[in-house]
Amino acid sequence: MKLFKEESARFYAAEVVIGLEYLQCLGIIYRDLKPGKILLQKDGHIVLSDFDLSFMTSCKP
Repeated sequence: MKLFKEESARFYAAEVVIGLEYLQCLGIIYRDLKPGKILLQKDGHIVLSDFDLSFMTSCKP
């Protein structure tokens, strides 16, 4: 059973929030966030994948 320590979970949660915030600033609405679509890179950072249900808005915040 593989578990993250609390500080690691906070780090990854913060990276997901920052990633979603960045996409929103680009006018992209990521509508299908699931744990299986959050990938972990070798360098320890995350990548969001599968943008099939994403929506590109015409306005930029």
